[in-house]
Amino acid sequence: METLGYSLARWADGGWDEVDKSDEDGKLFGTLIVEDRWGRPVILFRNDWKAADLEAQEKNLQLKPYSMPPMVV
Repeated sequence: METLGYSLARWADGGWDEVDKSDEDGKLFGTLIVEDRWGRPVILFRNDWKAADLEAQEKNLQLKPYSMPPMVV
């Protein structure tokens, strides 16, 4: 096993479309984009500054510190 250099995880409420747009613009440079067990996008950041900077630049990409499991019907 190998440790990753990321210390902060944020769920992208805008979904994959908003993550893809930000990634195409190069705004997610230095981050790692992964998905949780329900297929939702999670962005891993190296520090708080990068997350705050991204939130300030990308108004449509709402980052949340946690996410609730989907509702089971």
